[in-house]
Amino acid sequence: MSLKPIPLESYSSFITYHFAQGGLQIEPEAIRYIYEKFEGTTWYIQKICNELYAMASPDSPCGIKEVDIAINYAVEEKDDTYQDLLTRLSAKQKALLIALARSGKNVQPTSGDFIKKYHLSSASAVQRSLYSLQDKDIITNDNGRYYIYDYFLYYWLTRK
Repeated sequence: MSLKPIPLESYSSFITYHFAQGGLQIEPEAIRYIYEKFEGTTWYIQKICNELYAMASPDSPCGIKEVDIAINYAVEEKDDTYQDLLTRLSAKQKALLIALARSGKNVQPTSGDFIKKYHLSSASAVQRSLYSLQDKDIITNDNGRYYIYDYFLYYWLTRK
């Protein structure tokens, strides 16, 4: 069973209200930016809003710049965990994972173009790595779309 994201308008009202309760402000564009970056996924939205709330000042509303700082902080907070994860992957799995992060969500990782672009070895090797990464709950498959579902891992890998 899959839950659909809460509508942006509901999040916006909720977040604005709670910031105001603390004497703080957040720009509507910042809320939209968070919502879109995490595709409405509640846990990530709450994590970033908690980071923003902690770093906010009553003198200045939180904007997109502050959101990026909060995301960077949250991603860096997991650096050791992600470094450890990479050490437990084979070279082919690691290369595929980084390629998936750099390519976005709408890719066919076993296609010749994808393999060539990211210097992967073969379609069969990519297929084996896909299965292994799925077994390790690092990636997921949604109707043939393979992607990294941990947004912080995704953003961390895009820096590699």
